Amino acid sequence: MFLAACTSETNGQLFKELGAKHVICIADSQLVRDNAIIVFTEQFYSKLFECQNVCIAYKHAKSFLDCAEHRD
Repeated sequence: MFLAACTSETNGQLFKELGAKHVICIADSQLVRDNAIIVFTEQFYSKLFECQNVCIAYKHAKSFLDCAEHRD
């Protein structure tokens, strides 16, 4: 389950309780720029289609986004 919305943590927890194996959401206490969500999503799905592993795809997308945000 991929919830691409700010403050989606509560909904993510509900999906997890209902049996979703993986849930990617944004903490209720955080706001995320639209561009960051777009970049994360592109990287996540690109890696997911390549390796077929949600955890690896998540780590790749998060790492890519962390590096991209620190570039000048």
